[in-house]
Amino acid sequence: DLEGDRVLTTTADNVRRGWTRVVRIPSGFALAKYREGGAGAELWILGPEGEPQLPPTALGNRAIESLAFGGDTILVTWEEDETVWGARYDTEGGPLGEPFAVAGADGGNISRIRSTWDGLRFHVVWRRQVGQSRNVWHRAVDAAGRPIGSPVNLVPEAGDVQESFDVAGRAGEALLVTQEQDRVY
Repeated sequence: DLEGDRVLTTTADNVRRGWTRVVRIPSGFALAKYREGGAGAELWILGPEGEPQLPPTALGNRAIESLAFGGDTILVTWEEDETVWGARYDTEGGPLGEPFAVAGADGGNISRIRSTWDGLRFHVVWRRQVGQSRNVWHRAVDAAGRPIGSPVNLVPEAGDVQESFDVAGRAGEALLVTQEQDRVY
């Protein structure tokens, strides 16, 4: 995070051979890390200087794909059994309800889950591959963790979305950027 000419750098111990995701929250940062080898995932609440504020919250043995913050809620997402899952946590790492399915198992390999908050709701996007077709799908989730509508294929005409895409939100809008075919959706 950049603040003027200051850069916050923090290291999480034993992250080697794992994944780390981070998002800014009002008190500092929320960091999810996953360590291969059975250690599982943890949600850390860090202060503005990157110092741990509380003991970590265990997230189970899952690879966290994305974190988003909005509506006083941290949204954590992951893939399990060809399903996109989400869970909500407060800014102290406490769970807010049970994990929920963002998108059910309808065949295909799910990967590259990304999420953002637009001021009203979360937006979750993911790549779904069936055979040689790779598309990016979207579903909105309200602040209470209820999926809205049905999943939507955002780039049906592309049919081959590779690795590079991301999503960002602001003031009631979500923007998906992908390098495929030089398009922004």
